[in-house]
Amino acid sequence: MSWNTDHQFGELRSTLHQPMHVDLWREVCELLEQWPLGPLLELAIPYVNNHTKRWDDIQRPVPIAWLRQAMLGKINPRVQVCRVLDVRALRPHADDWGRLLVPEMTHHITHLYAAGCKLTTQACAHIIRPGLWPNLKVLELDDNPQMGHGGLMHIVNRVWPALRECSMSRCNAQVVHIWEFWEQRALPQVRALELQGTEMYFAGVYSTRHFEPPHHALEHLESIDLSWAKWDNEVFGLFTQWPMPSLKRLELTGCGITHPQLRTLDPAWLERMEHLGLNWNQLGDRWVQWLSDQRIPALQTLDVRRNGLTSTGLEVLLEHPAFAHVRHIYVAHNDTKGLRARLEQDPRFVLTEQRADAPQAPAS
Repeated sequence: MSWNTDHQFGELRSTLHQPMHVDLWREVCELLEQWPLGPLLELAIPYVNNHTKRWDDIQRPVPIAWLRQAMLGKINPRVQVCRVLDVRALRPHADDWGRLLVPEMTHHITHLYAAGCKLTTQACAHIIRPGLWPNLKVLELDDNPQMGHGGLMHIVNRVWPALRECSMSRCNAQVVHIWEFWEQRALPQVRALELQGTEMYFAGVYSTRHFEPPHHALEHLESIDLSWAKWDNEVFGLFTQWPMPSLKRLELTGCGITHPQLRTLDPAWLERMEHLGLNWNQLGDRWVQWLSDQRIPALQTLDVRRNGLTSTGLEVLLEHPAFAHVRHIYVAHNDTKGLRARLEQDPRFVLTEQRADAPQAPAS
């Protein structure tokens, strides 16, 4: 069968002009597979990139077949049109990472998903090799307990110029010298950081009494999730005073935090805070009363499930004008006796168990 350039370009053009649907990217990649290696493919690749630049990057994953080729050391040049590298289904072995993560594969990638891939510290060393990720915006390495503290330090000691979202939850990591974690300025542009299940403490000869937080180290951070983290008391007090001028979302589910600890929250944080997730802590009514005296003009979501609240604290949430503008207040698993009917009638309150975006409890 002879190659008809006009016909192939016409088919590619027609496909790229279709309305977005779930199979469209697969169809584009299948059409590109028909183009032979050489000058014509070198024309088709920038053509596809130009016509998909308005797409969300998440809609342009590397096909599984191309990933399998890469794990055998054969990089398909067509990967230049892809933006998402998702290896969760393949779970590469230790020897596969070196073949898979080469500049020809990674230079155009903006999203890397490797959750639950049994990443080791050695595999993290492959991930951070210089020159691999000039355009990476989203890094997800959750549920890799073999990664440990060494793997986490590999990641944060590497500068990621384009990174916006970073998630390394449940990786059996310990942030021993928390100031070094931020002082590296490895994540200068990160907007969202997730470190669920991380142990936060000071160790060695360093003293928290002589610690001063770095200025402007986290100026872009808008969301941080430290749910199920294990906190040294002194470290938590320092964390709540950290300079984060853009912080809008704070998730501290299941951290065992008490009323005196959370009273140390920086008032500047509270003034900007839109989301405060405090499920499964030990705050009680006194903290709710304290919060009612703070300036919280931006708060939209307050999750205080499982916090030992009684009718006293719930009454404050119902009646105090400080909470009148809050759109969603989650209060399940508190003592709602005597107030349940009023809570159910108030559209702000949610008495059901689950919050759609809530952190899930770690496996026991």
